[in-house]
Amino acid sequence: MVKHKNRLQYFAVLMFSWMQSTPLNMMIMHVIGYYKRKGHIWDKNKNEKLVFDAQSKYQINLIINDLISDIDNILRYKIKNYFQNYYLLVCEKAGKETAGENWAEYVEYGTTDRIIIELQNIGIPRHLSTIIKKDFLEYLTFEDGALVDIDIDNLIKHIDGDKYKEEFKELNAIFV
Repeated sequence: MVKHKNRLQYFAVLMFSWMQSTPLNMMIMHVIGYYKRKGHIWDKNKNEKLVFDAQSKYQINLIINDLISDIDNILRYKIKNYFQNYYLLVCEKAGKETAGENWAEYVEYGTTDRIIIELQNIGIPRHLSTIIKKDFLEYLTFEDGALVDIDIDNLIKHIDGDKYKEEFKELNAIFV
């Protein structure tokens, strides 16, 4: 029972972090910190418990692979589908107007922020969507909550600089 409770707590924290748009690198750092405090890690490949070594590339890769797998396979597939099915059942019974929010969408996109979801819908990655919303919102035009226009020229012009060097390259690759 304790093992299952710990697993549920892990997924609750993971889902909270994911839906708060926490960057993946920060999520990785949190998991590494957890294993440092715990002192050991389970190696599924070798089916054994290992003393955690933060300098071990093998163990760090295990952590990263497990985290990404949990986000993709558990959160963005299993839990998302559970929420989607529940939402569809409520819509069928109570009507779409009273069903509330579709949490499956939030889990899929890793945010509850409609602006970030709108940006992801046009192909901008989550981390870049978060930056655009935070620092460059004035270049987006919305009508009734839907993104209708992006001033791409000004967005690219203003994101160009030392602070957002990699993001500039990524945005350029998307729009130019």
